[in-house]
Amino acid sequence: MKNNPKNIKDVDIIFLSGCDHYGKTDNHGLYQMFKFFKNNIDKRCIYLNTSNSMFSNNIDCFNISDAFSYVTLEQCLNRKVMDPNLSNHPIRFFSEDQNELYINMVSNTLIKHLPSHKLLILGDKFDLDQIFLHHIMKHFSSKVLYVSMVNNLWTGFCSYPADYNCNKFEKNSFCDNSCPALLPRNQRIEFSYDIFEQSEKFFNKNKESVFINIGNSYVLEEANSSHLCSDIEKVIIPLKTVPLQCETHEELLKFKNSSREEYNASISKSSTLFMWSCYNISNERKGFDFFVKSIQKLKEISTAGQFDNIFIFISCLTNNEKIEKLKQTGVKFKTTGLLGRKEYTKILASCDAYCSTSISDAGPRTTYESAAVGTPIISFDKCNAVDFVNEENGALVETCNTDKFAEAMLKIILLNEEEKKNYSNNIFNSYKNLMDDDILTEKWNNFLNKIME
Repeated sequence: MKNNPKNIKDVDIIFLSGCDHYGKTDNHGLYQMFKFFKNNIDKRCIYLNTSNSMFSNNIDCFNISDAFSYVTLEQCLNRKVMDPNLSNHPIRFFSEDQNELYINMVSNTLIKHLPSHKLLILGDKFDLDQIFLHHIMKHFSSKVLYVSMVNNLWTGFCSYPADYNCNKFEKNSFCDNSCPALLPRNQRIEFSYDIFEQSEKFFNKNKESVFINIGNSYVLEEANSSHLCSDIEKVIIPLKTVPLQCETHEELLKFKNSSREEYNASISKSSTLFMWSCYNISNERKGFDFFVKSIQKLKEISTAGQFDNIFIFISCLTNNEKIEKLKQTGVKFKTTGLLGRKEYTKILASCDAYCSTSISDAGPRTTYESAAVGTPIISFDKCNAVDFVNEENGALVETCNTDKFAEAMLKIILLNEEEKKNYSNNIFNSYKNLMDDDILTEKWNNFLNKIME
């Protein structure tokens, strides 16, 4: 293989993921973390892609997806994307009682593409299935740091157990094939070990060499309740994946005013602008139905004039059935579809508040994006907003409480211009303090120096 990263010397940290982009945009959380490390942390880091890459440079970012000529490396390392119907998938080479041969073959292939290193950083446990990870750590005497971009590390399989009203991860009980988070039986590889049981064995064998970085207080609470990860060391360091749009309040106000002017041709200058966004509106975890109920409640508690003066931007992959529900409330809105970064940021900056109704989230990135452009946030409380959103810069609402969410929206509507400016400055300052480069760098250096001794 060309430019094998195996030949790189003095590597401290390997970031490993399926890819380095999100929907072909520079929004991939682990890749953004890699860039932060490159710019701020005094460790030699490289980034490896096992599926595809937009930013490979064969210097510190590599695409090793073609380690096997017939399938991507990701299809061998990640059971969530394994396809047993692929006639050339290497698992076809072995019978059901030969899984150990397959595991050794894949592990050894990956080892041939990894330089000696001290720490592996993963954003999803399935990016490198633990059955292979154990072999890698043993070979290199390396450690692993999981970054909680998704929460499947301590749940066994699913990323967000609240989606399924499940608390099995808190007990010594296994995920099983009846779990709705699992794909239908005929669409996944059936290994001879249980997903939960395999994770438990991995942690028991490697508890001194496995660490978890938690991005916010809500996620830490969930992780601490996990049976699987009760003995794994955890640290809270927010993940800086969104840069500040401006450095000063003056620059921010100028940017927000110019962004607002771009939309005044079609929207009254006196309108109160809100934004709601996600990747796919059909993802029930993002809570669009709760947002619609909040709008219905807002209509009840506001005057006709106040309600008629609201305008909402909806940015996502849309669903006609979902949009029809919003239309029935009578509120003015516009669906934008998925936007490029520049256009999305301008719309977000033009708004009086961003609305987040995610019912369970390791992020979301969207709240950070909003704070970075000084747009106040109204958010449910089972996400990163718990650490920086308050009544002085928006509202933190009990998850699923649509009455309180509507009241928070009305509060934004009733603010005068000076109060809106204060809210904007406050959310901007909150994010600036949370994501201060010097503070984060010090936290990372202290933690990394301790675990990489």
